[in-house]
Amino acid sequence: MPSQNCLSEFDPATCALLLDVDGTLIDLAQHPDDVVVPPDLIDDLAFLHERMGGALALVSGRTIGVMDRLFKPLRLPASGAHGAEFRFDPAAPAIRAVRGDLPSTLLERLTALARRTDGLLLEDKKVCIAVHYRDNAAAGPWLRAEIDEILEDMRELALSVIAGHFVFEIKRRGHDKGTAVSHIMQRAPFKGRKPYMIGDDVTDEAGFAVAPSFGGYGISVGREVPGFPTLFSTASDVRAWVAATASRHRVAA
Repeated sequence: MPSQNCLSEFDPATCALLLDVDGTLIDLAQHPDDVVVPPDLIDDLAFLHERMGGALALVSGRTIGVMDRLFKPLRLPASGAHGAEFRFDPAAPAIRAVRGDLPSTLLERLTALARRTDGLLLEDKKVCIAVHYRDNAAAGPWLRAEIDEILEDMRELALSVIAGHFVFEIKRRGHDKGTAVSHIMQRAPFKGRKPYMIGDDVTDEAGFAVAPSFGGYGISVGREVPGFPTLFSTASDVRAWVAATASRHRVAA
């Protein structure tokens, strides 16, 4: 298990930062579109990205297009939609790691489910579909059973479901934040550096599991994950660490 003091080892010259977005860098909101990205955070990330020679990436369930909108004007290396898309060069367009959109029949089944259930919100990311139930939290177990039944009916499509904070994400098998971390860490400028994968959700655990194979750490925010330290209680704490790290190296420069 990594040391509780592993953050003291962080060196922008030799390390890489791989950061989840919702619940890690920014506070969760009732609706996905209601989140707020503080301007100071954008400035600090921009500085660290430059100071680290580009070895800072966002690794999120959000699509890269949505991340660009949230962090505008900053564009960073990124993996979106749980490892389904990548952008290694901030100046380049995003590329997909999977073929085609999810089938319309799946969206139709999930739309019908949402229409007959209060408090559900569908987020169609094309390569994956999120079913949010924050407005009907008690529906979680029943909703998971309904989604599992839909996926069983469509088992030839080789789909899987992952659970997050009041959300179930349906995607193709074979890509997740673990494959995202692996792909990123094999590309310049990340290759050869020590990754710090920071995330708050169950979906981040696949990324945590891969980071040690590159000599790095998985760090949890706000929840206990066996084998990985919980060094931040909230997204506010992560932002404070990012700000302090940026400030320290601005002075050093």
